[in-house]
Amino acid sequence: MLIPRLLQSDNPKRTILITYVLVFATAFLMGAPTLKGTFLSGDDIQLVRDHVYVNHPSLDHACKLFTIVHRDLYQPVALLSLSIDFAIVKALGLQSPSADMPPGAWLFHLTNVILHGINAVLVLALSRRLFGQRPVAVIAALLFALHPLGMETVAWVNGRMMLLSTVFLLLSVVLLDTWRTDGGWWRVLLFLVAVALCMMSKVRICLPALLLIVPVYKGIMPHRRWWLAWSAAVVIVFVFGWINFQASSGMLDSGSEAFQGSRVARTVIALGWYCQHFIYPAGLAPFHPAPEIVNWSDSAVIKGLLITAIAIGIVIFSIKKTRIGWVGLLWFLAAVAVTLPLIPSRNLLVAERYSYLPSIGFLWIIAALFVFAGKFMRKVKSESFARVAGIFAGSALFIGMLAVSWQTSVYYNSDLNRISRVASVYPESPAIGTRLGWALFRAEDYSGAIERGFADLKRYGDKVAVDAYQLIGAAQFRLGKISEAEESLKKAIAADSEGMAYSRLGSIYAETGEKQKAIAAYEKFAELLPNQNPGLIKLAELYRDVGRNSDATRIYEQVLKNNSFDVHAIMGLATIEIAENKHQQALERLLALLEWMPENVPARVNVGLCLGALGKTEAAINQYQQALNLNPQTSLAVTNLAGLYIKKGDRQKAGELLAVYLGKNPDDLGPLDLACRNLLAVGNVRGAATLIIKAVEYAPKSTALRGRYAWIACVGQRWHLAKQQLDMVAATDENETWSRIAASVIALREERFTDAISITSDLLTQHKLDDVTLFEAFAAALEAQDTTGEPTCWVYYLMAMACKETGRMDAANLAVQAFKSCTSKPELHAKIDELLDK
Repeated sequence: MLIPRLLQSDNPKRTILITYVLVFATAFLMGAPTLKGTFLSGDDIQLVRDHVYVNHPSLDHACKLFTIVHRDLYQPVALLSLSIDFAIVKALGLQSPSADMPPGAWLFHLTNVILHGINAVLVLALSRRLFGQRPVAVIAALLFALHPLGMETVAWVNGRMMLLSTVFLLLSVVLLDTWRTDGGWWRVLLFLVAVALCMMSKVRICLPALLLIVPVYKGIMPHRRWWLAWSAAVVIVFVFGWINFQASSGMLDSGSEAFQGSRVARTVIALGWYCQHFIYPAGLAPFHPAPEIVNWSDSAVIKGLLITAIAIGIVIFSIKKTRIGWVGLLWFLAAVAVTLPLIPSRNLLVAERYSYLPSIGFLWIIAALFVFAGKFMRKVKSESFARVAGIFAGSALFIGMLAVSWQTSVYYNSDLNRISRVASVYPESPAIGTRLGWALFRAEDYSGAIERGFADLKRYGDKVAVDAYQLIGAAQFRLGKISEAEESLKKAIAADSEGMAYSRLGSIYAETGEKQKAIAAYEKFAELLPNQNPGLIKLAELYRDVGRNSDATRIYEQVLKNNSFDVHAIMGLATIEIAENKHQQALERLLALLEWMPENVPARVNVGLCLGALGKTEAAINQYQQALNLNPQTSLAVTNLAGLYIKKGDRQKAGELLAVYLGKNPDDLGPLDLACRNLLAVGNVRGAATLIIKAVEYAPKSTALRGRYAWIACVGQRWHLAKQQLDMVAATDENETWSRIAASVIALREERFTDAISITSDLLTQHKLDDVTLFEAFAAALEAQDTTGEPTCWVYYLMAMACKETGRMDAANLAVQAFKSCTSKPELHAKIDELLDK
């Protein structure tokens, strides 16, 4: 009963306020299910989730958003609003509810819903200024708030551009007319600001025409000052329109090329589609494929003509009954014209988001017809009958539209839902099965993806071969069918040398260890798609893996030309520079990264490493501590920080740091090895053994830990236990390094000197003891030998071998002298002299 009373009220202020609240609440109710959504692939990822200026909010980044084109459009205000959402997510410390949903995704959708509510309120305000008839204004606003055609704009995070531009457009129309009637220069200034904000949210070339509708409808010739303000708005629209035209020229060209056949015929289809779905919003979908060729004889054109003719008839009938009919038609045509294929802006025939602003005009017409129907019912029946009929019809319409809107929102909850809906509405569209297959692939339904790919191949053949075979190959690889995947991707390449097929083939070779083949495939990819950074990054990583650092550097630099904020390239270049001892260069690069990405823990750890190498110990310690504040479980930060404490002579502090970390991560080898070395340095063999035993208990199947267990048993002179662990390791990995160190010491103890020398020689030949940790472990095991008897001489011999081969010549000479002092046998003196001469 509330709505009929509001429609019949005498406009008291309280009732007007309640009306606005009701309209906003209805819009919010319509959009509420979208809060369960996430970011969808495409623009949501590239322009929002992964856009550095957006997802790393700062004053500097906010300013920079106004200096660049965002892909093919200039829309800094909309992106700034999304950046503010990220700032709120960060401030509230929101966490991701699941692995596949970004943290705080619901907040971005909530903002969209609120903006939709504001637009519905502005539609009400504009309608009241135009018509002065609250029944038409309220009905039109409620229909706008509820209509399912608006769901795409609300449910899609990137619909923010449409929502914000509509807010500022409607506000500018209301402000200009309010200034005309009430004056106040502050209003005209706000009007011009609103126009500029509208253009910087999403360009609206139609704005000047829409500004004329109010005075034209009211039959008023505005004052010269009004025309000056209007002219200023035209200039603003022209400037931003030109900026966007230049930015999107490639898109415009591709749109023109995509449309074959009569553009007028396509326009008829589009107009028919919009008219039909305003009245009967069935068959809605996130994407509506356009036919490749359109002729006047096509059934879709005939259907479009028929529906358009019916719509024109409705408009004519409306015009006869009320002047609202033609003003609604003017608004609709002015707002929708730029998106019609008559002047194609892209290769789309229709899009539900394109109807968001134009729908206002159509809904004015429908609202006026509802009011006329109510008056007619009161005339032919009775007031009470008309009221009951109105309540019944209004309730049914409200519930029906809300149900359809809520059902439509489900299509935007995930990529799989989105593509599944398109496939169900347009099952005959070429390659729609493959698109659905990719959605299934991302959802890890690889068998379903393969099935879709083969179905499309069977139906459309060579027309879809490139993408279908890539889908099949990628899915086969995920199922472990390596040879089949390789064959499928080669068929994709044979169909057309398309870059992504080479990338996917390269990923198969990379994961199967065929690095040279992987490099060849990725090099072909880089030649065909030099601007596709993900594939370039993989190529650079492969170059690094095979030691081609100069080639990796070249590719990383190409990646940064494409996107100067690519984190993978920045980190990759810094890693290469660190390996080449260019620590100052790497430091500068990493500090620049941390200026806009302070939460990057690996970058902060590498900054600490560079500072440590440059002798700036305290600064390095500070960086490692900051890294641990961000993530206390950062293994490398713990290890490096503890190493700096040891370097400063504070072994206790290092031990405490390592103990806390190993309490939660007992099997992390880097910190474990450092903790053991730290304890052994102060003679605490038992403490080191305790750490290793706990690690083995935590991960009993780890051969690396079992090998360390054998080693620490040797250090502690628990020979039976050491041999027991050696046997366990040998059963799975007889070449495990720590167990080989233990084996050399046990052979020495058992006076199998030839075996001990042979094992040590193998370790040196394989450069195992070049690693400081392993060398110190080897030395500690040798030092645990008895200090009497012939084995002691060979301890010095093995030490001399290890020191000589690892470049420690002073220590090698000392070991030689010790060897000679504990044996008087000339042949042994000659043997060790020969060792030094080699």
